[in-house]
Amino acid sequence: MHAQQFGRCSLVSKQVLRKIIILYGLLEGDPFPHVHLDNFVGDGNRAIHQLEKELLTMDWRRRENDLYTLSQTVDLKSLKATQAPFLYSFRRFLTTSVRSWLSETTGVELTSQVDSTGSVYTNHDGLLPHSDLIGTRHFAFVYYLTDKEWEEEDGGYLQLYSANDNHEPVEVVKSLKPKRNSFILFEVSADSWHRVAEVLTDRYRLSINGWFHSTRKLDPPPINIRTIQRFSPTSMDVDLSDLVVDQYQKPDMVAQVKMFFNDESEVMINDFVEESLNASVLQSLNKTKFSPVGPPSKRLCKKICSLFYKRSKKISEKRLQCN
Repeated sequence: MHAQQFGRCSLVSKQVLRKIIILYGLLEGDPFPHVHLDNFVGDGNRAIHQLEKELLTMDWRRRENDLYTLSQTVDLKSLKATQAPFLYSFRRFLTTSVRSWLSETTGVELTSQVDSTGSVYTNHDGLLPHSDLIGTRHFAFVYYLTDKEWEEEDGGYLQLYSANDNHEPVEVVKSLKPKRNSFILFEVSADSWHRVAEVLTDRYRLSINGWFHSTRKLDPPPINIRTIQRFSPTSMDVDLSDLVVDQYQKPDMVAQVKMFFNDESEVMINDFVEESLNASVLQSLNKTKFSPVGPPSKRLCKKICSLFYKRSKKISEKRLQCN
């Protein structure tokens, strides 16, 4: 199959392409410039199925670190036409037709470097917030080969973040479905923060992704390291007899727990406190407002600004500041 048979993008004039993009609302600037094109490969189900089939037969390597967990192929530039003809043609289509179309549409002079790899996210895989701002990357892209039945409860959405004046991610403002045969493109910048939400299904979130490069090279903004203010715990005498279930107050059980902890350096105790207290705490937490501790690229957690608690019947109410 010839490369030019892939995709619905045609090499027409810059003015016509810009008019099409504006007319159909494909170019969106919130929170940063991006395009989401449905039905990207216009050659029917056979071409898409063959792309998927050839991609799944590639050599996949598991990749896990503090930023992501997924499986990936090597760069598809090493492919030969005889090895995987549809994948080879699709990559040729990206490096020729799509690259020329993108350069014409945006006015950005792109180099011949186009990175492209296959990626698979499955149950509990994900990619934490990042901006892609490395070297000469100018535009990032993803082409999806996921199941047609992929739904929101399956996770794996591409989530776009807003950014503050320090070029730090703030919050997710848009979630894009990894829809089969769709193509997502966005400009890489200090504000192009995004993530792949955790996948919550055993099915494959399969894609071809990479970057178009230019001669532009942006330096990442300086990292503003902020620490979370700690609080000093207050030492108090607390009678736990009314809180802990009777089973764990018996001397023989205390001895067993102590011995286990000495051997393993850890212990997990189920149903440790009275059910009434547990239900009361959960009810209070569900009604409590949590505020995020950011930026999301550094910390994905929330905190309670102030916590009220009671210590037995002798203490009315104490307030503990949490910062």
